[in-house]
Amino acid sequence: ATASYALATLLSAVTNADANRKCRLTAAAKRLADNRIVAGLHTVSDTAAGTSLGEQLGAWLASPSLRSASPKWGELYTQASQEW
Repeated sequence: ATASYALATLLSAVTNADANRKCRLTAAAKRLADNRIVAGLHTVSDTAAGTSLGEQLGAWLASPSLRSASPKWGELYTQASQEW
C-alpha cells in the first residue's frame, strides 16, 4: 500500500493530473493494496497505515520545499513534469 499510494500521489503531482486521472491512479493503488489483503499477506490495518504513509510520502516527494532543497531531485521532477 505504501509504495502504490506513494507512486499514485507522486504521479498525480508530476503529471498535473486532472480529477479523473487522480481517481484512476488512486483506484489502481487501492486495487494493489486490497489484493494484498485478499492474498492474506496484510491485514486491513496494515493497508490503512500503508495508505496513509504512502500518501504522505508521495506528497513530500512532490513538495516544492524538497525540490528546492535537493537540486538533483528538483531537476528530475521538472524534467519528468515537462515530459508529461
